[in-house]
Amino acid sequence: MPYFKLFGGTDPRAASTVFRHAIHAEATQRGALGAHGGAALLIGSPHVSRERKRTLLAGLLAHVESEIATMRKAAYDAAQAATHEEAKPENDKDTRALEASYLAAGQAERVRELETAVKVLTQLELKDIGKTTPICASAVITLEDDDGTRSMFFMSPHGGGVRLELEAASVQVVTPQSPLGKALLGRLHGDVIELRGKSGLREMSIVEVW
Repeated sequence: MPYFKLFGGTDPRAASTVFRHAIHAEATQRGALGAHGGAALLIGSPHVSRERKRTLLAGLLAHVESEIATMRKAAYDAAQAATHEEAKPENDKDTRALEASYLAAGQAERVRELETAVKVLTQLELKDIGKTTPICASAVITLEDDDGTRSMFFMSPHGGGVRLELEAASVQVVTPQSPLGKALLGRLHGDVIELRGKSGLREMSIVEVW
């Protein structure tokens, strides 16, 4: 699945500038500017955390909108195929038109599901989550394996499995309904979760939440 480079638009340089300005504004507000005007990198501050989440959410919405456009075209093509002259059955065993109509209906239903997802994501509240806040929707979680490998996840009501990119880091969308989402919901920074996979039971530590 392709990565979506997320810096607030199609031009990463412009978005990177926006992100730096957000950090600078936050640092100024908290009096964290040095003698030479260098802003402290307050990534953990609520303001910057919300900006980063908005960037992730914008990328996820862009992915869903792209999928909607693809599915709409596929549904249209299937509907056209179902009514095309060449699709008329040549005998009672010829089901090409029927199969095409079923396909068109299924794709149209998928479009409706994705449109609902867009509405839900648009209204998603981006919460400030700290070390003592239970993990919920909009949380960004970093997990660490037994071997020290770290992975980042964005808890979202839709879009499970989509991979996004934030500041050169890969972030995978996970839904509350997934096995990993269920294991994470309600947990806190520092907790250890267990997941059963093909290789057996795995333990993962929650090393960062925001």
